[in-house]
Amino acid sequence: HDEELEFTPGQQVAILAPPAMAGKQGTIVGPAPGNAFEVKLVSGSLFNIPTENIQDAATPVPVPTAPVATAASAGTAESEAAQFQKGELVTILAPPALEGKQGTIGGPDIANQWMVVLASGSIFSL
Repeated sequence: HDEELEFTPGQQVAILAPPAMAGKQGTIVGPAPGNAFEVKLVSGSLFNIPTENIQDAATPVPVPTAPVATAASAGTAESEAAQFQKGELVTILAPPALEGKQGTIGGPDIANQWMVVLASGSIFSL
């Protein structure tokens, strides 16, 4: 019974993967080919996302605890966190829909990614 429509058009969802899109919010447009759903992001972009990479926006996103703790104790998370400073101007390299756009670092987000604020005011976690 799992394979029936798990999401309905208009439902608010969070994207879990791929990493470049993890954490983004969107709205289900409808089913897409290959066990996927068409998702319209807040930015207006449309993506076909595999069902296993989508969850209801009302469900809290699971935060992995062990890998984060391991990375922090090894010191790698701290050195990575220092790559950007809040307010720093950056050029986005991926995903292709955002490639070449410039934005300003808004700070780290909870998923070990960076919040980038575009000139349009859109905020992406990359």
